[in-house]
Amino acid sequence: MQISQGISLWGLFWQADWIVKGVMIALLSASIVSWSIMAGKYFQMRRLYKEAENTQEAFEKEPANYWEHVRPCAWTMPFSYVVSLFAKESRRGTAALWRQKVENILEAYLENQRDYLMKTMGTLDTIGSISPFVGLFGTVWGIINSFKSIASTGSTNIAAVAPGMAEALFATAIGLVAAIPAVIAYNRLTISIQSYMTKLEGFCRIVHVSHLE
Repeated sequence: MQISQGISLWGLFWQADWIVKGVMIALLSASIVSWSIMAGKYFQMRRLYKEAENTQEAFEKEPANYWEHVRPCAWTMPFSYVVSLFAKESRRGTAALWRQKVENILEAYLENQRDYLMKTMGTLDTIGSISPFVGLFGTVWGIINSFKSIASTGSTNIAAVAPGMAEALFATAIGLVAAIPAVIAYNRLTISIQSYMTKLEGFCRIVHVSHLE
């Protein structure tokens, strides 16, 4: 890809100062990491929402016998786990002890589930926050090199400083390419996780009430 006659993106990278090269490589690596997190989290949330829909539908149809259907995946899928927990614990102890125990277990489980879903979101947030500044550092360093070139050659011809300025601005561009998708994904995925946890907490209350009846 050419950005002007005689200057390519690949050429800008190879002619850059080693510090600017390091900045570019770090930003490209951060972008790859962020896209991996985005893809993994998207498919994870898609799978969890599908399981939530199927579990709610099945529980509404056959609440009394649902434990037998969810036993194989009870410990790996949150909505199924909630049903299996109530079904199992309702057979133990007195009503008062049972309610207290289940409430304690669910409180800990919901907190762990929230932490688990947010586990990699901090990395995404960090990439989105610092990538523009890392790119800006590369830009500043590249501009400094351009001024050094002007001082050493004594020439202010634009042709002499254009490559250095271009590679400096290229670092900023890569920083924005890494940051913008990460910020957008972080906001959207955080909303999706919060919505899912609200849905799960509501389902816990529904199942709890059905077992008290």
